[in-house]
Amino acid sequence: MYLRTNKTKSGGKVHVYRSIAHNVWCGASTQRKSKTRPVVIARLGAAADVDECIARELVIALESCFGLQLQPVRGGGRWAELEQIAGQVRPLEGFLRVLVNPRLGLARYLPDNGNRVTLLEDLVRDRLADPAGGEVEATLWESLRAGDDA
Repeated sequence: MYLRTNKTKSGGKVHVYRSIAHNVWCGASTQRKSKTRPVVIARLGAAADVDECIARELVIALESCFGLQLQPVRGGGRWAELEQIAGQVRPLEGFLRVLVNPRLGLARYLPDNGNRVTLLEDLVRDRLADPAGGEVEATLWESLRAGDDA
C-alpha cells in the first residue's frame, strides 16, 4: 500500500488529492503487456487537508490490519481481495479524513515514539469492528470547526 497523489485540472486550476492505494498486476500473461493498476483503498481528500506524516503511518496501520504486502502482487486474482478490503475501508473514509487532518494535530499530540502507528492501527481496528460508531468522528469534526470559528 502507498499514499497516492492525484492531480486534476478544472477551470484552469490544478487540484491535488491524496488517497491510499495498492497496486495489482493486470493484463496479458506476458511481462511486456502486463501493467500495474492501482486499487484505491480510501480517499483522504485534498492534499492541503492531509497531514503527510500521519497519512503515511495510517498506510502502515492499514497494511498491518489487513496483512498486505508492500510490493505489487502479480496476477489478477488479488484484485478481488483488494476490492473487498476497499469495500470494508471506504465506509470509514470520513473517520480516516479526520485522523489525517492537520487541524486535528495528531502529529503534535502523539509524539513519534513508535507507538503512533500502533495507536492508529487500534483506532482502525476498533472502527472496522463498529463502522456505525460515528459519534467520535462527529465530535472531532465539531472541535475542528469550532477552532476555525475562533
